[in-house]
Amino acid sequence: MSAVVAVLIVLGCLWGVFRLADSAGSGDPQAGPSTAAPASRAPSKKPSPVATDGGIRFTVKDFSCGVAQIGKLPLVKQAKGEFCLVQIQVENLGSGGTYIWQGSQRLRDTDGNDHKPDDWSWLYNEATRPLYGEIKAGRPVTGTLVFDVPKGLSFDVLVVKQHALSDGTVIRLPGR
Repeated sequence: MSAVVAVLIVLGCLWGVFRLADSAGSGDPQAGPSTAAPASRAPSKKPSPVATDGGIRFTVKDFSCGVAQIGKLPLVKQAKGEFCLVQIQVENLGSGGTYIWQGSQRLRDTDGNDHKPDDWSWLYNEATRPLYGEIKAGRPVTGTLVFDVPKGLSFDVLVVKQHALSDGTVIRLPGR
C-alpha cells in the first residue's frame, strides 16, 4: 500500500514540474513553444548582450571575474576558485507573472564547458535576490548571477533559459 502511495506522489510531483515548465514565462496560455534557436556550442559571430528565450528577454549589463569573496559579515563566502559575476536584466514579454530558473543559466568558457551558478548565492549576495522573485510583465528585474569557477578560465558566452526544459539561447558577454 505504501509503495502505491509513493508512486502516486512521485507521479504527481513530475506532473507539477512539467505543468510549471509549460506555463512558465509568457503568462499567455495560448503561447506556443519557444521559437528561440537552441544554445549551440559555437557562439554567434555577432556580439549581442541581449537574447530572448520563450517569453523572457535577458540583457547582460555587466560581467567580471576574479572576485575572491562576496557578502557582508556575518554571511561571507570565499570562492573555491574565483567568482564571476554576471549582472543581467530580465524582462517578461508576456502578460502575466513568471519566474526564471536561476540554476538553469550557464556560463560557458572558451573551451565549451558550462558552469552552473551558485545555488546559495542569494544568502550572501544581495544583488542575486531580485532574480528569485516574480517577474511581472512590463517590470524588468536586474540581478546578479554568481558563478564559482576555477581560476584562469576565459568566458565568452552566457546561456540563458526561461525554464529548465528550454533549449536556451546564447548571449555573448560584453567585451568578448
